Amino acid sequence: MKGRVIVENFVVHAHHGWFEHERESGRKFAVDIALTIDLGRAAATDDLVRTVDYGAVVSVVEELFVNRRFKLLEAAAVTLVRALFDRHSVVEAVSLSIRKLQPPLPQQIDAVGIEMDVTRAEFEAG
Repeated sequence: MKGRVIVENFVVHAHHGWFEHERESGRKFAVDIALTIDLGRAAATDDLVRTVDYGAVVSVVEELFVNRRFKLLEAAAVTLVRALFDRHSVVEAVSLSIRKLQPPLPQQIDAVGIEMDVTRAEFEAG
């Protein structure tokens, strides 16, 4: 029984951006993650060890996205995806969205960012 464990609209303050002033002062980012897993094992046993703990996903974002600095969101995203696959063997695919809220552009834009959807097999194949 395939399904997804999700963390939606996790808003954090982080120091990413191509320009030095972005990395110095930081900005707000919104992160969405959906992890495809077999939900049937957790449902049958009612046991947290058969699924992915939301808190563990949030901890990965804090450790690798909030506490590190990247120039490109693409590099940050691949780092997060790698850690989610490495730390959770039950994860079959990751869907990830990272949005920089109120980007430093002269136009009125709510957010810019990236999205990626990758299976474990695709990621391991490079």
